[in-house]
Amino acid sequence: MVRADASATLGGGHVMRCLALADMLRGLGATCWFAGLAETAAAVPVLSQSGHEWVAIDAPGNALSLQPALARAGLVACDWLIVDHYGWSTADEAACRSWAGNIMVIDDLADRHHDCDLLLDQTYGRVASDYESLVPASTKKLLGTAYALLRPGFSVMRPEALRRRSSGELKRVLITMGLTDAPGATPMVLSALLASELLIEIDVVLGAAAPHALEVERLVAQSGGKAKLHRNSTEMDALMMSADFAFGAGGSTSWERCCLGLPTALVTLADNQKGIAARLSAASAAIDLGTLDDINPQRIVRTVQDLMRDPSRLIAMSVAAAAICDGRGCARTVACLVTDDVASTTCC
Repeated sequence: MVRADASATLGGGHVMRCLALADMLRGLGATCWFAGLAETAAAVPVLSQSGHEWVAIDAPGNALSLQPALARAGLVACDWLIVDHYGWSTADEAACRSWAGNIMVIDDLADRHHDCDLLLDQTYGRVASDYESLVPASTKKLLGTAYALLRPGFSVMRPEALRRRSSGELKRVLITMGLTDAPGATPMVLSALLASELLIEIDVVLGAAAPHALEVERLVAQSGGKAKLHRNSTEMDALMMSADFAFGAGGSTSWERCCLGLPTALVTLADNQKGIAARLSAASAAIDLGTLDDINPQRIVRTVQDLMRDPSRLIAMSVAAAAICDGRGCARTVACLVTDDVASTTCC
């Protein structure tokens, strides 16, 4: 059972990384259920198309809300409960012990206690001491980008993507600020690039439920074919592979871009992204532009212009990014979850 939420303000990162894990588990014979607030299914349409079972739960979405919803669905137990939710506490996790054989927590904050058997934090640079006092001593920890939960398409496309980066060419730019981009970074970056004289093609990825979707649609329609909008895209791996440079948020898609060696200018849209942006910048794998308040159209355009003039820097960024994540995190995680008789395992 996966407990994760998505919304126009929360974004879809929690659900998307859990979907990557659930898809791989299903491939091994496991049955996976997702449980979340009703708005989750609307914010991440691909969830309802995934073939996994879905249970809507009532607010506030804690353990007390989850149990009656599962009972109505006829679910009385599962082998693994996977919790990817900032709002869940140790008490919520402990309350599920009576029906969950094992509990896995996916976190990237390292700021609260957990009652779990397995903890995964895919943050670049995460170390065991960050959770030393936050989880039981018996908890197994999967830490760092070696465990980043990416769909298998990324590792499959990785060799070809890295080969094409070796030219240092910059003709195609990808804008990907998360599924919903509540702060509105997408229209800011897009309008700046379209107003410039840069000879580039632009791909824009955004969910249909994003609050600025109509503004982005208008900008794309007025671009004269220079920009293309991809709504609720399920082909992020292909879009990232074909891009030469990206403007992106510092969330979980950072590891997808690193896997494919895609140099990126990062815009911090949430407090938990600050550390990621700083670490990737320190590793020369990305350019940290700061928050929305820190950037303007001139800086956006100048970032692209500078890299066009210095292909060697673009190549170096690609190499540094690729060294951070190889895209095989799901396989490593699944190896820690499955039993010898995985076909009889119920895991969501």
